[in-house]
Amino acid sequence: MTAFLQLSQAVVAALSAAPALAGGRVRGGRRVPVPQGWPNAIDVHIERSVGSNATLDGRINRWETLIGVDVYARAMPGQDAETAVDELLASVFARLAAANPPAGAGRWQVEPQITWDVAEADQSLVVASLALRIPHFTGPASLAAAT
Repeated sequence: MTAFLQLSQAVVAALSAAPALAGGRVRGGRRVPVPQGWPNAIDVHIERSVGSNATLDGRINRWETLIGVDVYARAMPGQDAETAVDELLASVFARLAAANPPAGAGRWQVEPQITWDVAEADQSLVVASLALRIPHFTGPASLAAAT
Protein backbone atom coordinates (compact mmCIF):
# COMPACT_ATOMS: atom_id res chain seq x y z
CA MET A 1 0.00 0.00 0.00
CA THR A 2 1.27 3.49 -0.76
CA ALA A 3 1.77 6.01 2.01
CA PHE A 4 -0.87 8.21 0.35
CA LEU A 5 -3.65 5.63 0.62
CA GLN A 6 -2.48 4.80 4.14
CA LEU A 7 -2.95 8.46 5.16
CA SER A 8 -6.42 8.66 3.63
CA GLN A 9 -7.46 5.43 5.32
CA ALA A 10 -6.10 6.70 8.66
CA VAL A 11 -8.36 9.76 8.45
CA VAL A 12 -11.37 7.57 7.58
CA ALA A 13 -10.52 5.30 10.53
CA ALA A 14 -10.23 8.25 12.94
CA LEU A 15 -13.65 9.59 11.93
CA SER A 16 -15.20 6.09 11.98
CA ALA A 17 -13.88 5.09 15.41
CA ALA A 18 -16.54 4.52 18.05
CA PRO A 19 -18.65 6.48 18.40
CA ALA A 20 -18.55 6.93 14.63
CA LEU A 21 -19.33 10.41 13.38
CA ALA A 22 -22.23 10.99 10.97
CA GLY A 23 -23.80 7.72 12.07
CA GLY A 24 -20.91 5.82 10.46
CA ARG A 25 -21.51 7.39 7.03
CA VAL A 26 -17.80 8.12 6.54
CA ARG A 27 -16.70 7.36 2.98
CA GLY A 28 -13.21 7.24 1.51
CA GLY A 29 -12.16 7.77 -2.09
CA ARG A 30 -14.04 9.77 -4.65
CA ARG A 31 -16.77 12.26 -3.89
CA VAL A 32 -20.23 10.79 -4.39
CA PRO A 33 -23.67 12.35 -3.92
CA VAL A 34 -25.27 12.16 -0.50
CA PRO A 35 -28.41 10.01 -0.79
CA GLN A 36 -31.66 11.88 -0.17
CA GLY A 37 -32.51 9.91 2.98
CA TRP A 38 -29.19 10.60 4.73
CA PRO A 39 -29.13 13.46 7.27
CA ASN A 40 -25.33 13.79 7.01
CA ALA A 41 -22.14 12.18 5.72
CA ILE A 42 -18.38 12.68 5.62
CA ASP A 43 -16.21 12.14 2.54
CA VAL A 44 -12.41 11.78 2.77
CA HIS A 45 -10.20 11.97 -0.31
CA ILE A 46 -6.62 12.66 -1.36
CA GLU A 47 -6.35 16.15 -2.83
CA ARG A 48 -2.67 16.25 -3.82
CA SER A 49 0.83 15.27 -2.79
CA VAL A 50 3.90 17.41 -3.33
CA GLY A 51 7.34 15.92 -2.88
CA SER A 52 10.61 17.55 -2.03
CA ASN A 53 13.76 15.63 -2.65
CA ALA A 54 11.63 13.03 -4.47
CA THR A 55 14.14 10.75 -6.17
CA LEU A 56 14.27 7.22 -7.47
CA ASP A 57 17.85 6.58 -6.40
CA GLY A 58 17.21 4.87 -3.06
CA ARG A 59 16.95 7.86 -0.74
CA ILE A 60 14.00 8.48 1.57
CA ASN A 61 11.64 11.06 0.08
CA ARG A 62 9.74 13.78 1.94
CA TRP A 63 6.15 14.58 0.94
CA GLU A 64 3.30 16.84 1.99
CA THR A 65 -0.07 15.32 1.22
CA LEU A 66 -3.34 17.22 1.40
CA ILE A 67 -6.30 15.09 2.51
CA GLY A 68 -9.70 16.69 1.89
CA VAL A 69 -12.55 16.18 4.34
CA ASP A 70 -16.05 17.15 3.20
CA VAL A 71 -18.64 17.36 5.97
CA TYR A 72 -22.25 17.17 4.69
CA ALA A 73 -25.45 17.90 6.58
CA ARG A 74 -29.06 18.26 5.55
CA ALA A 75 -31.11 20.97 7.25
CA MET A 76 -34.39 20.07 8.90
CA PRO A 77 -37.49 22.13 8.00
CA GLY A 78 -37.12 25.59 9.51
CA GLN A 79 -33.36 25.20 10.02
CA ASP A 80 -30.73 26.89 7.87
CA ALA A 81 -28.08 24.68 6.27
CA GLU A 82 -25.09 26.31 7.99
CA THR A 83 -26.59 25.60 11.41
CA ALA A 84 -27.22 22.01 10.33
CA VAL A 85 -23.55 21.32 9.54
CA ASP A 86 -22.05 23.26 12.45
CA GLU A 87 -22.14 20.57 15.16
CA LEU A 88 -20.81 17.81 12.88
CA LEU A 89 -18.03 20.10 11.60
CA ALA A 90 -16.96 20.85 15.19
CA SER A 91 -16.98 17.11 15.98
CA VAL A 92 -14.85 16.31 12.92
CA PHE A 93 -12.33 18.98 13.88
CA ALA A 94 -12.12 17.73 17.49
CA ARG A 95 -11.76 14.09 16.40
CA LEU A 96 -8.95 14.92 13.97
CA ALA A 97 -7.18 17.05 16.58
CA ALA A 98 -7.16 14.08 18.97
CA ALA A 99 -6.14 11.43 16.42
CA ASN A 100 -2.62 10.14 15.85
CA PRO A 101 -1.27 9.94 12.29
CA PRO A 102 0.10 6.59 11.05
CA ALA A 103 3.76 5.56 11.20
CA GLY A 104 6.00 7.53 8.89
CA ALA A 105 3.81 10.65 9.05
CA GLY A 106 4.28 13.84 11.00
CA ARG A 107 1.53 15.52 12.98
CA TRP A 108 -1.31 16.49 10.69
CA GLN A 109 -2.20 20.14 10.41
CA VAL A 110 -5.47 21.74 9.32
CA GLU A 111 -5.19 24.15 6.42
CA PRO A 112 -6.25 27.60 7.64
CA GLN A 113 -9.37 27.56 5.47
CA ILE A 114 -12.84 26.00 5.60
CA THR A 115 -15.22 26.48 2.68
CA TRP A 116 -19.01 26.19 2.83
CA ASP A 117 -21.27 25.44 -0.11
CA VAL A 118 -25.02 24.88 -0.33
CA ALA A 119 -26.04 22.43 -3.07
CA GLU A 120 -27.90 24.14 -5.92
CA ALA A 121 -30.13 21.15 -6.55
CA ASP A 122 -30.98 20.68 -2.85
CA GLN A 123 -30.92 23.88 -0.82
CA SER A 124 -31.21 21.89 2.42
CA LEU A 125 -27.80 20.22 1.87
CA VAL A 126 -24.59 22.02 2.86
CA VAL A 127 -20.98 20.92 2.74
CA ALA A 128 -18.18 22.36 4.86
CA SER A 129 -14.79 21.35 3.45
CA LEU A 130 -11.46 21.38 5.21
CA ALA A 131 -8.10 19.87 4.44
CA LEU A 132 -5.31 18.23 6.40
CA ARG A 133 -1.71 18.89 5.41
CA ILE A 134 0.31 15.85 6.41
CA PRO A 135 4.11 15.72 6.13
CA HIS A 136 5.40 12.18 5.62
CA PHE A 137 8.21 10.12 4.16
CA THR A 138 8.43 7.32 1.62
CA GLY A 139 11.22 5.20 0.35
CA PRO A 140 13.78 4.32 -0.32
CA ALA A 141 12.86 3.89 -3.99
CA SER A 142 9.26 3.23 -2.97
CA LEU A 143 5.92 4.94 -2.36
CA ALA A 144 5.35 2.90 0.80
CA ALA A 145 5.59 4.74 4.10
CA ALA A 146 9.08 4.96 5.56
CA THR A 147 8.98 3.87 9.17
